[in-house]
Amino acid sequence: MATLLPMLFVACNNEENHPSQPEIVGLWELSKAYIAEDDRWWYAEDDISDMYQLEVKNDGSGKFTHYSSFNIIEEPFTWQVVENQFRLVMPDNTYQAYKIEQISDKQLILTKDLVTKYYKRRE
Repeated sequence: MATLLPMLFVACNNEENHPSQPEIVGLWELSKAYIAEDDRWWYAEDDISDMYQLEVKNDGSGKFTHYSSFNIIEEPFTWQVVENQFRLVMPDNTYQAYKIEQISDKQLILTKDLVTKYYKRRE
């Protein structure tokens, strides 16, 4: 029994580090992005002609929306959170996985393909 006790604590700690699905539900606006390949930052307030939103719904659906001065592009998806990943299935059945770097009431940080995106929650 004593040998199993440390494993129980490790299992409990791992669960605490994984965000729950309700935490990610909401409307998020992209505020900045870091592109590691180019070692540069992109800031939303510097590019007012473009706005990017991420909407995550309780029913497992969601969409990315890109508002530009020319048009609005919406990209729907279904989603789940598994092992600290935000996993998406797109309409063409392609799969995307974002590492959840941080999540709180006000901020969501996702990384995929050397790009880290910082979202702020919209009220």
